[in-house]
Amino acid sequence: MSEMLPKGWVISTLKKTSTHPQYGWTCSSKKLGSLKLLRTTDISNGKINWKEVPFCEKEPDSVEKYILKADDILVSRAGSVGISYRITKNDIAHEAIFASYLIRFCPLIPASFVEYYFKSHKYWQFISDTQLGIAVPNVNATKLSGLPIPVPPLNEQKRIVAKLDAIIPRIDSVKARLESIPVIIKRFRQSVLTAAVTGKLTEKWREEHPKKWDQTTIKEQSKYVTSGSRGWAQYYSNTGAIFIRAQNINTDNLILEDVAYVALPNTAEGTRTKVYQNDILITITGANVTKTAIVRKDIGEAYVNQHIALVRLKEPAFSNYIYLWMVSSNAGRAQLEEYAYGAGKPGLNLQNIRDVKLNLPPLSEQKEIVRQVD
Repeated sequence: MSEMLPKGWVISTLKKTSTHPQYGWTCSSKKLGSLKLLRTTDISNGKINWKEVPFCEKEPDSVEKYILKADDILVSRAGSVGISYRITKNDIAHEAIFASYLIRFCPLIPASFVEYYFKSHKYWQFISDTQLGIAVPNVNATKLSGLPIPVPPLNEQKRIVAKLDAIIPRIDSVKARLESIPVIIKRFRQSVLTAAVTGKLTEKWREEHPKKWDQTTIKEQSKYVTSGSRGWAQYYSNTGAIFIRAQNINTDNLILEDVAYVALPNTAEGTRTKVYQNDILITITGANVTKTAIVRKDIGEAYVNQHIALVRLKEPAFSNYIYLWMVSSNAGRAQLEEYAYGAGKPGLNLQNIRDVKLNLPPLSEQKEIVRQVD
């Protein structure tokens, strides 16, 4: 590691760059008091909510020994092993000591430099390596003291910290925006689906192709609605027919990356639940109730389990539009959720699915709607 360091840098250890490590005070906590007791859970998300930090039930004889000071570095030795936190000037406005599952280091080099190093891959690799062969994850002061730390000259430490102070907030801001994108996309997709199934998406198209929409139901548009047979767990196999479970359609798409297989005897019942292209599959029990998928292509021999309903349409060409209807939060999905969560344990029966009301445009307009949504 030292061969890769820039000129003027040296490899040191946490022991050499800080005062002797110290374990926190052991005592119970209480809601009211005069001395706060900072715990591992209070630093686990990278910041401290002092309103949630409890008080010491029994204060130590020497409070000063445990009082937190600015630039103290605390490391969790159990639970969220390795999580660290640097005490700031704002934090010391609260008179507090630290609990026994925290270890305190007082850096002899800029604490903010150590703070950033404790967030690096090298640090976490060290923490991970100390856990090998340990049944209950933990780290102690002796192990932490041996942590290798690359130390640049003091002026360079300060420049590194200043650069990171400028960059990290921008990274956090970009990360927050990226994390919000899936929610935005989901909302946008639902608004498009609403426009699609209410006719707004194809208003201009319909001016040149004026035809009436029909009010119908899933029952009227399907050959049958059924669900998987019970008791097929005995047929589980490493090979055979695909056995579609609720987890395979929990994103409103048929995902066959993690599938089960069944080897059916000739006497097995339930062949009505064999899956074909253009079938619509709906989760009827469990946490993913109402999630829906369309079988867009031939997937070979496949069946659904008892937690999934299978809708076989009279007109397979309608399947893409009806699928969009069933996943729209203002159309089929809304009706299914009302049935599923109306009373008692969430769930749907086959009649619920048959009763779903449907606004059905002519096939030509269905194709235009699907084209625009896709």
